[in-house]
Amino acid sequence: MRIESIKIHNFRQYRDAEILFDRKDDSPDLHIILGNNGTGKTNVLNAITWCVYGEEFHLGDKNSAQDRINSCAVVDCRRRGDTHCDVKVTISISTGEDQNLVEFTRVEKYSITECDSFSYSEKFCVGTYNPNKEWIIIDNEEETQLYVSKYLPETINEYIFFDGEHLEHYFKDRNNVQVGIKELSQANLLDKAINGYRSYIKNQIEPLLVNGTDLQISEKQREVQIKEKDIEGQKEVVSRSQKELNTCEINIQQCVEIIKGHESAKEKTDKLVELEKRIEEIDKSISDKKTEIMLFIREQYVLFTFYPLIKKYYDYIKSEESAGKLPPKIDRSLLEQCMSDKKCAVCGSSLDGTAQSKVLALLQKLSMASETSAELNKTMTALQGYIEQMKNYKSRKDNLLASLCALQEESKKANEAAQSIRKFLQGIPNNEEICRAIEDRDKWTKQKDDLLKKIGKEEGLLSNQESQLSLLKKDLQKLMEQNSNFRHLSQKKLFCEKCSTILAETRDEILAESREKMKIETLEQYKNLMWKKDMFTNVEIEQDYSMKLIDMYGNQALGSCSSGELVLLALSFTLSLQDTTKHDSLLFIDTPIGRVDPDNRINFMNVLLKVSSNKQVILTFTPSEYDSEVASILAGHYSSFIKLYSTDGVTTINKK
Repeated sequence: MRIESIKIHNFRQYRDAEILFDRKDDSPDLHIILGNNGTGKTNVLNAITWCVYGEEFHLGDKNSAQDRINSCAVVDCRRRGDTHCDVKVTISISTGEDQNLVEFTRVEKYSITECDSFSYSEKFCVGTYNPNKEWIIIDNEEETQLYVSKYLPETINEYIFFDGEHLEHYFKDRNNVQVGIKELSQANLLDKAINGYRSYIKNQIEPLLVNGTDLQISEKQREVQIKEKDIEGQKEVVSRSQKELNTCEINIQQCVEIIKGHESAKEKTDKLVELEKRIEEIDKSISDKKTEIMLFIREQYVLFTFYPLIKKYYDYIKSEESAGKLPPKIDRSLLEQCMSDKKCAVCGSSLDGTAQSKVLALLQKLSMASETSAELNKTMTALQGYIEQMKNYKSRKDNLLASLCALQEESKKANEAAQSIRKFLQGIPNNEEICRAIEDRDKWTKQKDDLLKKIGKEEGLLSNQESQLSLLKKDLQKLMEQNSNFRHLSQKKLFCEKCSTILAETRDEILAESREKMKIETLEQYKNLMWKKDMFTNVEIEQDYSMKLIDMYGNQALGSCSSGELVLLALSFTLSLQDTTKHDSLLFIDTPIGRVDPDNRINFMNVLLKVSSNKQVILTFTPSEYDSEVASILAGHYSSFIKLYSTDGVTTINKK
C-alpha cells in the first residue's frame, strides 16, 4: 500500500495544492519534501492524519493553534461577500490489490462572519471501485471505518506516520510497543474473540445464575464474581508495580551512565563536607585555646610581678606562727557546737565535765587572739595557693602549648586532605550532577529492591486468589450439573470458557513468537543503523512489553541512550515490526534526522534507501538538515523531490 497523491484545499498554509508521489521504475520509492520552518512540512503530515482520522496528531499545541482553515481563504471570502468556505483534503492510495485506488476525503465547512470563522459540519467519505470496476462513494460511517481499519488503522498510525522530533520519547510508554505488536500480529482479533466469549458468560449466563431459583448456585456465583473482582484488582496492583519497576530500572541506568568512571565522587564530596566541618571546629578550638593561653599569661604575669611580696608576707606569717604568736588553727564555731550539743562534733562521743572545761578554756583563749593575727591566719591559705600556682607554672604552660600544637597539626592535616579532595573533584566535570546521580541511583535502587519484594508478595497473593477462584468455579460447575434446570447453562458456560482459554493460549503463543522475532529483527536493524556496531548486544521485549536495550556489559542501556540513538531504535523497531508481521505499509517521517547525531546520519539515510526499495518512504527536511552530505547520499535515488515555498501565508509547491 502506498500514497499516490494528496490534494489539499484551504488547509492551514495550503490554498490549492496537490502533491504527487509517482514512482520511477528505476528508482527507490523514496520521496523528499524540502522546506524552511513554517512552510508547512509537518502540516502535510497533519493533513493526512486529519483526512483519515479526523485528528491532527502532530500539532505543537492544539489549544493555541490557529483555525484549520487558511486565513487568506477567509479574507478572500469576506472580500467577495461569501459566508461559507470549505477545508478539504483527499488522499489517494493504491492498495496493492491489482493497484486499485482508494480515496479518503474529508470536508469541513466553515461559516465566515465579519470578525470570526467557525466550523459547523464535517463529512468523511471513501471512494473506491465496486466489482464492476465502477467508481462509487461510501459515506456510511461504519463502512468508511472498515476501509480505514483495513489500510491505515488508527491504532497503528504511529507506526506509519512519524514525527522525528518526538521519536526519542517513543519507548517511555510501553503501550507503543504493546499496541504495535498486538495490532500488526493480529492478536487483537483474538482478543476481540476472547472478550466476546467472556462477555457472553458475564452478560448472558451469569445473570441467570445469580437471579435463578437455586439459592446455592446463586450464592456460589456471587462468590465467584467477588473473587474475580478481587483478582482483577490484584492484577492491576501487580501491573502498576511492574511499571514502577521498569521506571526504576531506566532511571538507575540513566544515573549509572552519568556516574560511570566517577563512582567515588559522592564519597569524596561527603568526605570534603565532613573535613570542612571538622576544620571549622578545630579553628574554633584553636581560637579558644589561644584565649585560654592569653588568660594564663595575664594571670601568671600578676603572680610573677607580686611574687617577692607574696613570699615575704608568707614567710612572715610562717615565722609568727613558729613563734607561737598566732592563735591555734581551731574552728571556733566547731567548739561552740560541741559545747551546745555536749558531744564531740568530730567523733560524736559525749563530753564529760572535764572535756567541757577544756573546750571552754580553748574558747576563752581564742577570744583573746588579736584581730591582726586572725586575719593573717585566714590569709595563709590564699598565699599558699598563689605559691602552688607558681610552682605549677611550667607544667601548665607546657600542657597549654602542647594542646595548641596538637590542634594546629590536626588543622594542617585536615586542610591538606581537603585540598587534595578539592583538586580531585576539580578534575571531574559536572561534579554536582554526578553526586546527585549517585544519590538518585541509591534511592532508585532501594525503591527497586522494595518493589521486587512487593511484586513477589503480590504475585503470591494473586496465585493464591486464582487457586481459590478455580475451586469456586469447580464447586459452581458441580452444583449446576446436579440441577437439571441449570445443566444446559453449565454446558454453554463450559464451552465458552474452553474456547476463551484456547484462544488466549493461542494469542499468548503468537505474541511470544512475535516478541522473539521482534527482538532479533530490531537488534539487526539497529546494528545496521548504528555506527557503534558492538556497543549493544541484545534487545529484549518483556512479557509486560517493556523494552530493554542491553549493552556489551550486560546492562540495561535504554535510559542512557542519546536522543539520536533512541530515534534510531524507534525506527528499527518499526521496520522490524512491519517486516515481521508482513504489514504492507508506507513510512512518512517528518524531520527524520533532526535528533540524529552526524555519526549516525549516513547509516540512517542508507538504511532508509534500502527500505525504500520495497516500501514507500516519504521524508521531510529543512535546508539545514538536508546538507551536502545527506544530499550526496540521496542524489539520484529518489522518485520525487518537492520544494515548499511560502508567500504571504500561502505555501506553493515546486516538484522536480
